[in-house]
Amino acid sequence: MSKPQPFQPSPYAASDTKFKKFVIVDVTLKNGSKEPYNAMTLTTTATSGDKQSDGAFDTEKGVDLPTADILPGKTLTWKQAYGVDATGDLVIAVENGFGNAKGYYK
Repeated sequence: MSKPQPFQPSPYAASDTKFKKFVIVDVTLKNGSKEPYNAMTLTTTATSGDKQSDGAFDTEKGVDLPTADILPGKTLTWKQAYGVDATGDLVIAVENGFGNAKGYYK
């Protein structure tokens, strides 16, 4: 996951209205298994300060959830955007399917 960068959603973006400030990150997933992996099974949640950030989806700016299969040994990179509070604090939790162990990125 890349370092968050400032992001301004387009007028048509679907974004979390409780935030006025947004950041964008590049997410890269490498399939280290022997089977194709569908990127849609990877989920992320985020918090900023004491609020949950539901993210921003902005197809005009290439910010959308991946739907592709990742073949064994290959990688896929996509952009995700999240609202942040005035502190800019952001914690992203990444989960490989519902109920599996999570990894956290600050």
